[in-house]
Amino acid sequence: MYLHICMVDMGGSLISARRDATHPELGALVVVDLPQRTQQGVPARRAFVQAFAYVEHLKRQALGSAQLRQLHAAACGNREGLAEGHWDLPVKMSSVSYIRSDLRLFSSVRQLGESPLLHALLDPVRWQDVYRLPELPTGLPAGTEHAALNATQRDIVLRVARAVTDRPDRPSISVIRGPPGTGKTRLVVSLVKQILFSAGAEQDRRVLLCAPSNAAVDEVAKRLLEERAVLTRRTPGSPNVPEIRVVRFGRRSQIADAVARISLDELVDANVKQLLKKQVPQSASCSHEMAQMKMRIRTIEEKLQKLKPGDGDEHELRAALRDLIEQRRGLQQPAAVEGQDLQRLKEKQRDQLLKGATVIATTLASSVAQLLTNVFQSRPSPFTCCIVDEAGQCTEPDVLIPLEYGIKKLVLVGDPAQLPPTVVSETAQQYGLARPLLKRLYQLFLASKETSPVVMLTDQYRMQPDICRWPARYFYGDRLRSLPVAAPLPRLRSYLVLDVCGARETSHANGGFSNEKEATLVVKLSEIALRVAKSRAPSIGIITPYRKQRQLLLDKLKQRALSVDVQTVDGFQGQERDIVVLSCVRSNGAGSLGFVDDRRRLNVALTRARCCLYVCGHLGTLKADQVWSHLIQDARERRMVVTVPNEAICDQFLESRLCSDTSGSVVN
Repeated sequence: MYLHICMVDMGGSLISARRDATHPELGALVVVDLPQRTQQGVPARRAFVQAFAYVEHLKRQALGSAQLRQLHAAACGNREGLAEGHWDLPVKMSSVSYIRSDLRLFSSVRQLGESPLLHALLDPVRWQDVYRLPELPTGLPAGTEHAALNATQRDIVLRVARAVTDRPDRPSISVIRGPPGTGKTRLVVSLVKQILFSAGAEQDRRVLLCAPSNAAVDEVAKRLLEERAVLTRRTPGSPNVPEIRVVRFGRRSQIADAVARISLDELVDANVKQLLKKQVPQSASCSHEMAQMKMRIRTIEEKLQKLKPGDGDEHELRAALRDLIEQRRGLQQPAAVEGQDLQRLKEKQRDQLLKGATVIATTLASSVAQLLTNVFQSRPSPFTCCIVDEAGQCTEPDVLIPLEYGIKKLVLVGDPAQLPPTVVSETAQQYGLARPLLKRLYQLFLASKETSPVVMLTDQYRMQPDICRWPARYFYGDRLRSLPVAAPLPRLRSYLVLDVCGARETSHANGGFSNEKEATLVVKLSEIALRVAKSRAPSIGIITPYRKQRQLLLDKLKQRALSVDVQTVDGFQGQERDIVVLSCVRSNGAGSLGFVDDRRRLNVALTRARCCLYVCGHLGTLKADQVWSHLIQDARERRMVVTVPNEAICDQFLESRLCSDTSGSVVN
């Protein structure tokens, strides 16, 4: 039996089965143990009515037993079997699992039938016209609004924006593939600007900007803030400056400090504070008292500065100073608005901020949170479009969540060749849950006879050409052009594959692998690279697929007093460094690779470095995999493989291989 219940804090009547919380959280599945009544109406000893329940609402207040009975009767509907329960006695609720996010996914799939995009999502090949971008008029002037974009980026921004803003009632889905280093985030920001401010923008336009993780949302929100600042500086004081009104929606604790000021909670608090200040102007007497207070504070601060160590008056002076500062704070505060009045004021501000926003940035999971749906779900077409960044990292039901608003224009941005969503269940993986919508669309269009409507960014600015050459050929069909922003590091070679001979992996009883010799090599490589390029103070990172190896590397780095960031492949997604060292770990006679044979993880690991990439592994083991065999063969043909001998690793040997000679030729 499943119930929808309301949790209340009843001054101790509610007993939690968990010590780390007063009660199970909102959205939890719980087991309710309710003391059972006997026929005489008294509770039976050790007898309980037990049922599953879902925590639908959370409210904290002290309730009398009569109110409590009324509350539970309303929430539970006096279901059969639970009428025998003693609701005015302590109720034990044990949290089973947080299921709110799972229910949200089920809801998104269930409501897909009402979406204007239903047919295009179920049968993309048949409905390819929905995905095709309009062509731009010939002779269109370049303009200056997207001067920072290259030709491919500009073409995609203008065509996608046109698909969104032309014929608003016509469904459209735009798919943009953004390989690493191609300026995907810059493109998203420019696309938002184009949608909001292009011709016809006198109509109210609002963009729902989503991503699967808070970090991804924060990154785009931060870039939007930077762009807003640029627009303001260009025409200071002008009333015609296009305004990007961004609200970052989500839990404040999950939002990065860089964008905290545009979080809904902080915007509400700032607005309420300003309103209260306007409502209560400072009187003349209050101003005089404030001035007197400042003078007394300054006098005490001067006395404290003149005090010598050990003077007996210091304690009394500091106590008096604290009291004065507290009194001054009280004078600065506007008249208190408490309880329901304050709550109503905050709710009004929330509604106004959300309705007035031109961009709402949030995770996919939070896009249909109650605060948002209360404002927007009753409106027809509340969003001009929904843009999903990092669409290759979310499951298909995740992408369907914001479609509950009746979205007609959907833009998917991501890379199907990089990390997929995390799906733990092997059964779910077998049924295709781990395949993102972005990848399904890409594969279907690739296999069809028609020209694929998927557009791709083709100029990458991150990696040196030697680093980019193999990933560009193997993962992107040689369509990537290298235009690196960062100059090569002096003396250091950009790309090497090091064959660690004689190294053996260690399998740990509690799972995972490590490799002692390879870890020693990786630390020495990092130390030498930092020393050789110290004039540039390069950033450096080490990537490894195994947590045990990560810990081993951290221990060795600590011993040598080196500060180097060490992460798993998943932890490095979306990041970049000047120098990256990849530790592959696996070394065995069976050619068993585990995580290392995941081509998408390999793509991520190989595309994080700007200037130098050093791949360390036992090539005899790695070449058992077809992808790795291709990489190793390519490196050999380019004379970029270094064999590290069985004997102790010599710093001089490594430095000679890591560096180029004065003519720039390869030293082997």
